Amino acid sequence: MSEEKKTPEQEAAELNSQQLEGVAGGKAEPTRTECIIDATLCTCCGKCVFVCPKKCISRYGDTYVINKVFCNNCGNCVKVCPVQAVKLVEF
Repeated sequence: MSEEKKTPEQEAAELNSQQLEGVAGGKAEPTRTECIIDATLCTCCGKCVFVCPKKCISRYGDTYVINKVFCNNCGNCVKVCPVQAVKLVEF
């Protein structure tokens, strides 16, 4: 008997299913990360805007804000911020 070769989509779906079972069974805690900008530290240099692949950072008054709907939490903005105003937080 030979097993059918799975497509990458099927493998990803199976892995996701296994991860969800682990969370549902109390074996693992779901981890979420989010990029945030501390307005009290932000100097509005704009470096974060230029490195964002999703173009989801925009100026708002005296600081910048991240549109969390489109942000993929890649961390590029965190790496280029000269004053560490941008952070990738886990919750």
